[in-house]
Amino acid sequence: MKLQQQKLFYIFRLAALIFLLTGLLFSSLLLNIEQIQSDIAFRINLLLSGVLPLLTGTYLIFMVFCPDSWSKYLSGKAVLMATSGCGFIFFHATVSFTEIFLATPAVMSGIVGELGKLAGVGLLTVAFGLWIVEQRDKERMLQDSRNRYRGLVESQQDMIVVADSENRLRFANDAYCRAFGGKRRKLEGGTFEPDVHEDDVENTRENSHKLKTPPYRVSFEQRLLTEKGWRWIEWAKSAVLDENGKITEFQGIGRDITEQKLARQDLHKAKERLQAVISNSPLLICECDLQGRYALVNPAISGMFSLSPDDMIGRSIREFLPPETAKTFEERIKQIRTTQRSIEVEDTLKLDGDERLFRTTLFPLFDVNGKVNAVGAIGNDITNYRKMSRDLRRSEKLAALGELVAGVAHEIKNPLNTMMGFADLLLSREDGITEDVKGDIKRIYNSSQQINNITDGLLSFSRKGKTKKRPIDINKLLRDTLKLKENHLKSWNINVEKKLSHGLPPVEASEEQLGQVFLNLFNNAEYFMRRRGKSGTLTVCTSQVENNAEIKILDSGPGVPENALDKLFSPFFTTKPEGEGTGLGLSVSYGIVKEHGGRLDAKNRKEGGAAFTILLPLTN
Repeated sequence: MKLQQQKLFYIFRLAALIFLLTGLLFSSLLLNIEQIQSDIAFRINLLLSGVLPLLTGTYLIFMVFCPDSWSKYLSGKAVLMATSGCGFIFFHATVSFTEIFLATPAVMSGIVGELGKLAGVGLLTVAFGLWIVEQRDKERMLQDSRNRYRGLVESQQDMIVVADSENRLRFANDAYCRAFGGKRRKLEGGTFEPDVHEDDVENTRENSHKLKTPPYRVSFEQRLLTEKGWRWIEWAKSAVLDENGKITEFQGIGRDITEQKLARQDLHKAKERLQAVISNSPLLICECDLQGRYALVNPAISGMFSLSPDDMIGRSIREFLPPETAKTFEERIKQIRTTQRSIEVEDTLKLDGDERLFRTTLFPLFDVNGKVNAVGAIGNDITNYRKMSRDLRRSEKLAALGELVAGVAHEIKNPLNTMMGFADLLLSREDGITEDVKGDIKRIYNSSQQINNITDGLLSFSRKGKTKKRPIDINKLLRDTLKLKENHLKSWNINVEKKLSHGLPPVEASEEQLGQVFLNLFNNAEYFMRRRGKSGTLTVCTSQVENNAEIKILDSGPGVPENALDKLFSPFFTTKPEGEGTGLGLSVSYGIVKEHGGRLDAKNRKEGGAAFTILLPLTN
């Protein structure tokens, strides 16, 4: 009976060892495959290598090898041995093979020892194994967290560095290492900023000092020498303090902003160039918000009001434009906001008493959402341009008139010369012609001579004849011409005022032609003042304007209709009733002044009446 018990006992011990070796084999195999990288693989390992052999061994011991008389002793011993084996498997699954071999003797002692020793060793082994599992689980989770954090740091394109309180590198990520062309072990322990541009040394020193004082954070830009040469780096640095308020390390995040910096510099230069163009442009350039307040004004506009551009920013257009013009401008702003299209307009403004014509292009300005948030305007003073256009059209008409006049003048001169020749012949005869007849012939000759002079003037106007010019005294020519009209003007109660500048230099001109111009202007002034049926005043002024002699002939008549000012010097155009004017007087006068290199203008006076201004170049 005892021999049989020993055999069963040895069989039991052999089965237990086989079960333990089976668990060890399963555990090692799974350890090599999975490397215990996840919690699920770890649990599967425990199940296969620990729990499964435990259940299998217990079942075999109770159901096959153990007789009923020894079931209590053997089942208890089997449970304890299986428990020891389970603890061993737990231990094996969580520690290194060195720890396994160190723990194996203790576990084996549980297999061959007494019942109490087996229970104690088994329970201790299980508890120790479970504690090891918990610690290794925590360590693995911590390591996983570190790996994730390090992976996050290393994957950043920004440079991330940590330095000690002496500004020596303790850690640098891959982006920093790539930028400064070194391995981490080589760079760590070196200076925080390897090579700072000489122009940024002082700025770097100041920010390093600020970093050591509250709030222990700084942001700045500097140039550093990298593998790509000098690059602009933007830093955000902070200091880490211990519980005593002492700095333990510095942390920094750097970003290469060279391209952005260069782009900003280019943008700044472009803005400066654009501002220079706007500031020096003769065009009128401005920007207004949707309420009609100036947001941008160039000097060409502010100079019109004797202000600087800054003086107009934020102020309403109503402060500078006439009420009707400002109202029209506001309506145009609404139109552009609705249609989102540019428009071109022409407006007349009075500046310093003169009416100026402006052509303006208004266009919408959009915000980032594509909505109109302002209106831009570019205007141009086209007064002179419009005047030049009128002069050009007038010159073309006068050229056509000159061709006509030249032909007519030639046709008139032929019979006129015949008349003058025969008249001169009759005057030279002494027989059969009384003095009364001679007087009549002489009057015919003088009238013919006058017609001949006029014809010569027309030929000169048409540039078909030769104009004889000489230095003449404008003041004397005006006095002499007024004498021809003096009595006639007095008969119509028209007073003559002469404001002639003394010492006016002479003008190179044809006395006959200029006399004809002055006479035409005096006749027109007399005609319109006489039509009013009241007394009037004819004012003649002369002065020197730069290198020109300025002659002004002013009247107190009704003035020129506004719609006639543009056509006043056109050939055959007249404001006189039909049959009272040919429309050639002013056009001929304009052509004569033009031939002398001068200019003839007309406008209405504020006091009433018309003002004709002649500019003639003075003699060198």
